[in-house]
Parts: sequence; structure tokens; C-alpha cells
Amino acid sequence: MIHDVKDRDPKGKGRDRESLQFSDEILTEKQEIDLYIQEKEQLENDYGGQNSESFDKVLAIKKLDDQINKKQEDLTSNQLQHRNRYDSLNENKRDMESAFEERIRNLAESHQIELEEYRNQYS
Repeated sequence: MIHDVKDRDPKGKGRDRESLQFSDEILTEKQEIDLYIQEKEQLENDYGGQNSESFDKVLAIKKLDDQINKKQEDLTSNQLQHRNRYDSLNENKRDMESAFEERIRNLAESHQIELEEYRNQYS
């Protein structure tokens, strides 16, 4: 229930409205509360009607799901590690190839210089 008290002085009206706090309570109808209680009792009866075997099955399924999730996480982390290792090995391979190509070029140049020296000596 809300009571609205009106003051005849319009100047004081704005100050009073600013100082009023809103309620923290939520009003619900009796039908909604009864429906909630009925659903709660039905769920409690359904839960109470289950035997311990089904509860054990639920626990076992939950444990298996946890194991599956753990294995999937391990798999993804292993894939990431292997991918990183593969990338680093490819990088090392490219570095070694470029180093060996440079060495081959240097050897070819030195061989060409030696060959020219021998030709000059021969002539």
C-alpha cells in the first residue's frame, strides 16, 4: 500500500521527493508463491523418489565427464606443445639451411678463386 501525501506548497515538493528512498522489497501475488511452493514440493518428491543406485549412477557419470574433460584439456595442451615444438624445429631447420647455403656459397667462391689462381699459375 502506498500513501501519497500532497503538500500545497509546490516549492517544497521537489525536496521531499528527492529524499524518499525506494523500497528494497518485491511484492508478489499469493498465486505465484503457491505455485513456487508446489513446484518445490514436486521436485523434492521427485528427488526423494529416486533410489541410491540412480544417485550413484549420476555420481559415476559426473566422474566420467570430469575425466573426459581432463583428457580433452590434456589433449589440447599436448597439441599446443607439439605445435610449438614443430614451429621451433621448423625455425631451426630454416636457420640451419640458410647457414649451410651461406657456407656452400663461401666454399664455391673460394673454390672459384682457387681455380682462377691455378689457371693463372698454369698459364
